[in-house]
Amino acid sequence: MVEEDIRWYPFLFKLLETVYIMKELREKSFLLDSAAERYLAFQRDYPNLENEIKLYHIASFIGVTPEALSRIRSKQKLT
Repeated sequence: MVEEDIRWYPFLFKLLETVYIMKELREKSFLLDSAAERYLAFQRDYPNLENEIKLYHIASFIGVTPEALSRIRSKQKLT
């Protein structure tokens, strides 16, 4: 479509810019935040999703094992 109509360029540029920023923020989180902080960010960003999907998917998304996620969740309940 872009090759046929130049008016698609602003849309494509904005889309690529948004995806790139999201990717950079996610990588930054993996480098700088602890697993517990990433879990809290997941809860904040996707408040209703935790009850809808399996925990091993959440663990994979935040970059930990399901066992580590279980420990994080149990510590969170204690505080």
